[in-house]
Amino acid sequence: MTDEMPDVSGVVESVTASNITTKAGRSLNKFVITIGGTGYSGIGLTPKVASGDTVTLKLKQNGNFVNLVDVLKGGISLMAKPSGFSRGPSGPSTKVLMVQTAVAIAIHNSGGKPITPADIQSLMPELLKMAGE
Repeated sequence: MTDEMPDVSGVVESVTASNITTKAGRSLNKFVITIGGTGYSGIGLTPKVASGDTVTLKLKQNGNFVNLVDVLKGGISLMAKPSGFSRGPSGPSTKVLMVQTAVAIAIHNSGGKPITPADIQSLMPELLKMAGE
């Protein structure tokens, strides 16, 4: 269960980053932003903040842990947001890969003519069948 916590605002005293290894063996970037003598850690790309910057940290309680979920500077988020095409380090979703493949095949088969969404959709059933095998 995650619970909202009060924001922490203040002047950044330090920012550090290091690599950690999960139990599953994945290497992740862990960063720590220190404000008022307390370090607040997060996982992912280190936000572009420096000592002396005034920021607001958005926090959530998650069991025994406090997760840093966003860093705001002047009301603007500095945390990298995942794109709609990615599942993080594992790469694009299967659906995205299939659509990209269908587009590549449609372009290859088009003989230089513009392709349409119907051209792409006509390839999807065969790709889905192959993905299921």
